[in-house]
Amino acid sequence: MSEFTEELWTHYKDETTVCVDAIEASLADTPADSVTGARDCLRCLGLIKELSEAMKIGGTATLAGESALLLAAFHNSGEPLDEKTAGLLLEAVTHIKNTLPDVVGQKADIAPPEPLLAAIKEAGGRFENIAHEEKQEPGLESATDVSDHAVADPGLLIFFGSIISENIPHVAHALDAGYLGSTEDRSRVSTALEALRQAADGIGFANASHSMEELEKLLPEQGSLDESARNNYITNIGFVKSMIDRIEADMDIDVGSAVFIKSLQPVLLNDFEKLFEKAIPAIKRHRDSDFSDINEQESAESVVELLKLIDVQVQLIAPNPSLHNLVLTQIDIFGRIAHGEFGSDERLAPLAVKAIKLSERCAGDLLLYGESDFDDEVSELTENLKQVILNLNVGVREKSYDQMIEYLSGLGVEKKFLELLTTENCKDLMVSLSRGEHIYAILADLESDETVTELFVNWLNEDTNPITSRSVFFEERTYFEFILTSSITPDVISEKIKSIDPGGKMIVFDGERISK
Repeated sequence: MSEFTEELWTHYKDETTVCVDAIEASLADTPADSVTGARDCLRCLGLIKELSEAMKIGGTATLAGESALLLAAFHNSGEPLDEKTAGLLLEAVTHIKNTLPDVVGQKADIAPPEPLLAAIKEAGGRFENIAHEEKQEPGLESATDVSDHAVADPGLLIFFGSIISENIPHVAHALDAGYLGSTEDRSRVSTALEALRQAADGIGFANASHSMEELEKLLPEQGSLDESARNNYITNIGFVKSMIDRIEADMDIDVGSAVFIKSLQPVLLNDFEKLFEKAIPAIKRHRDSDFSDINEQESAESVVELLKLIDVQVQLIAPNPSLHNLVLTQIDIFGRIAHGEFGSDERLAPLAVKAIKLSERCAGDLLLYGESDFDDEVSELTENLKQVILNLNVGVREKSYDQMIEYLSGLGVEKKFLELLTTENCKDLMVSLSRGEHIYAILADLESDETVTELFVNWLNEDTNPITSRSVFFEERTYFEFILTSSITPDVISEKIKSIDPGGKMIVFDGERISK
């Protein structure tokens, strides 16, 4: 068994012992009917449950969890904690305490006594409804809340922080120019990732554990990371860093955030500069594009991808709330354009270029001096960009709709269909066209045969993107006329419709696209 795994078991034993002692002391004279006493006991029981689940000790986790539910139910009922219930809780924690040495020694689960577990469940059962009512006094978490927040135990987080501090420098090595992907290089990074994955698993950080697995997958068997793998590697590290930042802000303790910055600054500086070098030409290309050409949305998407990478790296090596807000505002604007929410205008590109240049200067200050003189200027420019969003929403929205209708008309979409389209419909169509999809119109009788209707609707949801529909009277029956998009060719759609409606009586599709 690895040294790290032994550390986890030692930590589990120490933390569980502290919790059991605290509960025993609180229950000695049954003061757990007070808000403070109940809260402390619940937190301890919740922590035992979470730690036991993390170590795959299901019996202890179940006993601690049922005890927490009983205590929460009793307190929320408003009744004082009686001697019998206090005795049950005390018996439960005594069992946990007595079996702890064998659990840790054997690294194996020990099931709780069934009579004890049944008695605890029965005692809490009569309060089942009351426990969920909103009678809770201020400051007392429910058993569920305790379970959700139990991982916030400071001792456990500090332990996790020590694993972060020890291993992140080795994880960052994969981004270093000196990383050649040799057996030794790869082993160094993989060993660190495995230690972090085990630590994240041990305290229930499933998403962080998943990120470590993804980082491992990105490492090539030989050689350094290519550009795509490198960007994904940085993004996954950024996710873990953002999680650490949130924990540190909430708990006001050090969990290793500073080590990320120290380890990643030297290996990411070159990437950082290149991203800014790429961003300005990308924005200028976007400025020169024409809304009548779908490439404006494609160019906006490329700007968004660059800005997202910049934002990740800002948070990794030059964190600053004002700078983060400025980059996010730009991502918002270009993201909206990429999704067809509105078109660009002459006000946006100059401000966006200015924002990139200012972001680079601000980041440079932060890297060199640890602070920036540009905060006020950054905040002002952020507000100016937000005003552009408002202006585009108000002033350009209708014009953009007219332009989209004109564009769709030029593709041969009939007037009767254009009249059905809302602004949102147009946006959806534009996005579909940018992906190379086709627009189709299909008539369907959805009332005559339930089986055919079900098959048709399922097919629509699986293989097409329905845009809008209307009811029409056709051949003395009421049909629904669907406008939809799909990457499927007309001949394939015809065959599919024949299989859904072999008699050809409910669905009408002649194989002609509305848009080619």
